[in-house]
Amino acid sequence: MHPAPCPCRSPMVLRKRSKLLPWRIAYWAALALVGIVILLDRRPIHLEAGDAHDINDPPGRIEATTDVLVLLSDSLLQTAHEHGGSDRSWLWVHLLQREVGPVAAIDVAAFHPNDLAERRFVVVTRSASQDRRLDEHAGLLDAFVERGGTLVLEQPEGSLRERWAADGGGGWRIPGAITLAEGAGEELAEALQQLPLMTRFRGSTRPAAGSRTLMAMDGAPVVLTHSLELGTVLVVDFDLGTQLHALFQGLPGPDGSVRPRQQGRPIHTADLVASPQLLGATEPWGDFLSRFVVHSLLGHDTPIFSLWPWPDGRPGALVSSHVAHVTAGRPLWQSIHERQFNARTVTFLPASTEDTLRMPASDQEHAGHAALLWAVDAREASLFRSFRIFGRTVARRPLTLDAQLELLRTQLGSAADIRGVRTIDGRWTSDPVLPWTIMQTAGLHYSVSYGPLPEGQQGFLFGSCHPFVPLDSAGRPLRIREFPVCFLDPRTEEDRERLVDALRASTSEPRTIHLLTRSDRFRESPSMDAFDAWRDALRLAERERLWIGGAGELIRFDRQRRNAELRVSRIDVEQRFADGAPRTIVYQIEVATDVRGLHLQIPRGYGRFELDSVRRGATAGHGSAMADRVQTQTAQYAGREVRLVALNPGFTTLTVRYSRRP
Repeated sequence: MHPAPCPCRSPMVLRKRSKLLPWRIAYWAALALVGIVILLDRRPIHLEAGDAHDINDPPGRIEATTDVLVLLSDSLLQTAHEHGGSDRSWLWVHLLQREVGPVAAIDVAAFHPNDLAERRFVVVTRSASQDRRLDEHAGLLDAFVERGGTLVLEQPEGSLRERWAADGGGGWRIPGAITLAEGAGEELAEALQQLPLMTRFRGSTRPAAGSRTLMAMDGAPVVLTHSLELGTVLVVDFDLGTQLHALFQGLPGPDGSVRPRQQGRPIHTADLVASPQLLGATEPWGDFLSRFVVHSLLGHDTPIFSLWPWPDGRPGALVSSHVAHVTAGRPLWQSIHERQFNARTVTFLPASTEDTLRMPASDQEHAGHAALLWAVDAREASLFRSFRIFGRTVARRPLTLDAQLELLRTQLGSAADIRGVRTIDGRWTSDPVLPWTIMQTAGLHYSVSYGPLPEGQQGFLFGSCHPFVPLDSAGRPLRIREFPVCFLDPRTEEDRERLVDALRASTSEPRTIHLLTRSDRFRESPSMDAFDAWRDALRLAERERLWIGGAGELIRFDRQRRNAELRVSRIDVEQRFADGAPRTIVYQIEVATDVRGLHLQIPRGYGRFELDSVRRGATAGHGSAMADRVQTQTAQYAGREVRLVALNPGFTTLTVRYSRRP
């Protein structure tokens, strides 16, 4: 008996298989192609260091028309990084940009004698002072001081230390508190004494001959000054860059990674706060330290002329931002409402694959108020990119930052111009710099991710709520600004009182206050208290004459301020006392800008000199002027009285005269 033939070998089955064979080949080829694409796709599933390429060019120079020059050494920065250390010399550049405006910077390797022309201040940073190539220019620096310049030496080495600094024989020490702040007002000095220190200083066995102490930590001198016949040498013998970096950018763990303060909780930016004293801080200690260093130390014997940090000469700013997790309806309503204050604020919106963003036609024109609320871990937000074959999903990957940006732009339409980003709830990664690198790779200009947890303590957690420039692991600046949040949707009566106190305190010592509110909160559980807190903050800021606006607006103004031209020269000593000491000193100031809202800041006094007059135009001979006195506005800054002069677009020349008190 013969077995029955197998049906699979029947002519009909074979003909069917032969017809399906090309389709099967195409199907499996497509699956293989998708697998290869997924394998080679370098966009992150989880954020890893390899997912963001380094787009920082090696720093060369920053060109600016200014009387302030900073010397750095990129090779020393790189050497320190390769040996596991860190150098924060670039923070001197951003400190001076923050406090003065336009600042020039150059690498020691590219330094030329002409770079000292028309400078009044030269800062030799820690990295530059350790570069042996600086010895070639010692004579130029001496000549610069002899003709009246101010030379700042940060932790000098070699011949510069032998000549100007204490011997440093006491070794490195960790300080506990600032015990002397010469030139700071009483309130500022008291605030600096409470500043948490995250730095070190050089102890010495003998003082520097002919020096005077301007700043001390634990009773030991850390800033010394040498007043010469015309010029000044200032020695900063503590690590200022490390202190400012810890305050503004925060501190990771000993191994350089960020860990959550509470085990089992995701990482947030609040986990980077450098000291428990900063949690709930009611004073911007980072701002106070920056102002003291520039205006009281560098400006101790020579006036610092600078551009006021806020538009229209306002005494500080209230920066208002919003978050809307639900994009249906009118997610931009708070930003639209704030237009009545002539403010262009920002609302951060998430990308959505469900296409729920449906704004009324009347709101479409306001799409420029929108920025991205970034889901760092897109899986938690169910944001995926699907790979389909013949209508069937065969694979999916979480959406990258680029993909989320593109999705939000598509939803908002052509009016969207997204420049800012905030991570959801301030989420961060174990790598403290990686998120910024990914942001700037995507072409974003600023982030507002730093700040308190929703249930955490409010206040100046990062020493300031003014935007700062982050540094990468090698100490080089990134091309993005971080704008910390001070108050995150204040819920308790205590938080609201702190917000009100901060706004009112700005009239005595100006500051930037950043308030972030949740638009969704009024949808989930409408609360008149929450609405009143937001509205009252705006009204109080308006009464106190604070500038009201958005993060992007203030960052744009700051960029215009840095790009202005500010040239200062001491042109005359009109009269002298019998002992030869100058009685009257005249400065000529030239400012060029193409924007409105800038104000020149002029110290009311410095050392033993007081402001006598401000006139428009250049001087002609001794004491005569070609124009009448300029109307000035009185303000307080860095614990001192200053005068503000409004600047019109174009070129302005002013003559400022100081007289010495008997």
